Amino acid sequence: VRVEGGRVTKLEWPRQFKGEPLTGTIPAGIGALDGLTYLYLANNQICGHLPSEIGRLTSLERLTLYSNHLEGPLPAELGALTALTELYLFNNNFTGTIPSTLANLTNLRYLSLYHNNFDTEVPSDSTENSKEKVQQYLATPRPNHDMLE
Repeated sequence: VRVEGGRVTKLEWPRQFKGEPLTGTIPAGIGALDGLTYLYLANNQICGHLPSEIGRLTSLERLTLYSNHLEGPLPAELGALTALTELYLFNNNFTGTIPSTLANLTNLRYLSLYHNNFDTEVPSDSTENSKEKVQQYLATPRPNHDMLE
């Protein structure tokens, strides 16, 4: 955890370095951490839905939640995270469609959504793509998802 100016700016619990995995759900109160720029909770046993309050983290630049047990649809509020440059949600159990609001993430350079259960195809690995390719993918009407393969 990093605190700057009395606000939490970095929250990190990578299981491979901490030993014990985090369990439980991401609480709606996560939205109160409005100074957060870095959230890294990969390789844990976090379950449940990604709360819509995540959209209040408008300073967030990197969201890393891969390899957990998150499920349900992605909240449309993710589209409010306009400072986001990296979004890693692969290896979970997300379902439904990719919210069209993700097209608002114009600073996004890295996007990884593979190994989920979305209704439409997603690139098998999109983490090494340019900002332009990510934006082209997000702007492409569904179900054409071959832009990043």
